[in-house]
Amino acid sequence: MNAQWRHRYMTIEQEIKLQARNLAQDMAKDIANDIASEKTLETAKKMIAANLGTAEQIASVTGLSLEQVKSLKTGKS
Repeated sequence: MNAQWRHRYMTIEQEIKLQARNLAQDMAKDIANDIASEKTLETAKKMIAANLGTAEQIASVTGLSLEQVKSLKTGKS
């Protein structure tokens, strides 16, 4: 009985560690995506400020939608 309990406990412990690792990885991906999105918006804003192309060109270069670029140009971001 003691060996079964120990095995069950260790299995549960491993599952908790796996879930914690997966959660940490997901959180890291979310943070990286947020940072990348912020950098993309920052780049688009700088391009707009420097008048480096049309809204279509800026959207193409940054990967933002045309609507997003147009809203940045009008200051409604």
